[in-house]
Amino acid sequence: MKYLYFLLIILTLIGCQSKSKTDLQTKLNDSDTTARIETKVYGDSLKIIYEYRGDTIIQNRIDLKGTSDDGFDNSFTVKSIFSTRMAAELNCTKELKLNQDGVDFIFCLNDAIEKIEKDIIKFSDKHWRVESLNEIKNDLTAIKKGETDSLSMRTYYLTFNFLRDIDFSIYDNDKKVKVEKVRIERYETNFSGGRNYYLIDRKNDTIAQFNVNEWMR
Repeated sequence: MKYLYFLLIILTLIGCQSKSKTDLQTKLNDSDTTARIETKVYGDSLKIIYEYRGDTIIQNRIDLKGTSDDGFDNSFTVKSIFSTRMAAELNCTKELKLNQDGVDFIFCLNDAIEKIEKDIIKFSDKHWRVESLNEIKNDLTAIKKGETDSLSMRTYYLTFNFLRDIDFSIYDNDKKVKVEKVRIERYETNFSGGRNYYLIDRKNDTIAQFNVNEWMR
């Protein structure tokens, strides 16, 4: 039952494959039509043709050896759309801190509860999603009341679901540095899709990266 509960939470947050692909393709079609092409060759095995259209990058990765080395043509295409979210100075009566690999992701607790309540309405026709979202809401409400100080479930997917939609502050405990902005790459390949999150400091250096794989064939 415990593992089923975790699975319901993950499925609630990542959405369905067909919608992910459709949304990404729509944004790709709407992007700047003026493209810049760049080609790079890596040894005798890989060539990548990069196509840049504003915030969209298309990689055509070509296996130069084809099927001659391992019996498979490992060529595939990656389509990425980038966006940026800036960190905020939070002004909360109570904060929610979620730690991932030594990095503290901090949100206003009331914002987190409001986000989950909106998702409950959004997925009102999907009862199994509403059930797991209500479990999350109950945990957050218990934290607000001081009945507990942490969530009862794994928080990886929940962290990045919040990161996309509500104000945040991030601190890297290992590097002792505050994150100024997050660069979000929404990617799609022939066989998978998801998001990469790049944490960037005030020097514009990427200090950490996280991946959320949202679907796979």
